[in-house]
Amino acid sequence: MKKKLAIITDSSCGSEYKEIDDCYLIPLILTEKNGSEIIEYEDLVTISTDEVFKKLAEEKDISTSQMKFGNALLLVEELLEKYENVFLIGLSKGLSGSYHTWLQIKEEVGSNNFHVFDSNEVGHGIYEMIIQVKDLFLKKKKSIEQIHEFVNKWNNRRQAQLIVNDMDSLIKGGRVSVLKGKIAKLLHIKISVTFKSNLDFFEKSSSLEKITDKSLLNIDKTNGFIKKGVKKILFFKNFSNDDFKEFKEFRNLCINWLKNNNVKFNDGDVLDTILPSVITVHTGVNSYGIWILANEE
Repeated sequence: MKKKLAIITDSSCGSEYKEIDDCYLIPLILTEKNGSEIIEYEDLVTISTDEVFKKLAEEKDISTSQMKFGNALLLVEELLEKYENVFLIGLSKGLSGSYHTWLQIKEEVGSNNFHVFDSNEVGHGIYEMIIQVKDLFLKKKKSIEQIHEFVNKWNNRRQAQLIVNDMDSLIKGGRVSVLKGKIAKLLHIKISVTFKSNLDFFEKSSSLEKITDKSLLNIDKTNGFIKKGVKKILFFKNFSNDDFKEFKEFRNLCINWLKNNNVKFNDGDVLDTILPSVITVHTGVNSYGIWILANEE
């Protein structure tokens, strides 16, 4: 007898996917160039997140690419034999072409029981979405159409702001120009990047307090969390140095800002988490930020 539901995610979700029953991983690919040598890794399978952070801190040339099509196709076919339904909830299509590849796989398998969702998410946000979707489908018996509606509404409820210190990674990824990046490095300017469904330059400042204030106001402008209240807060980070005081200062500034603005949240709704490797490759190490999911209307 087939089980009701399997969920496939990719390594942008982070290693916490292991905590979810019937959740399966397709690793994204990391490539390291070392002179004429090219080394390929399967994220979270043949290389850990910590190992990627160390390589980036050593200024290794790392790039990212999609999962292997054949492996993803085989996994879907295998799971459809064991489960009545298979959901794909992976990296935002704004950050990768993987979503469209999954749509091709859906055509290839030709099954109405394989469902592809665009999470518009990355990292622990994907984990949180998977937990909610499983509950809606298995316990609350919501339809596929209702699941799609929930996922679409989720994107309006959450936003993240990322503070980036590594100008070289932003320059390499085309987020800032070479000239602006060099000036920012000289003046020790911090860059705030908005993550809605992709990464976009938002603000720059040499003051952490100022850029924190503007970043939180920008999140509220999108999801209205000040008025609605908070369902979940994530502080995310990727360190080459475990004792990174700037992150602690940022975290304290955010918590005090939320309290001063009378934002309703419980301590249990606040979680520290790690940025996945595939994002760190583009932002560099010693980046950090905040992700806020507002309550539903």
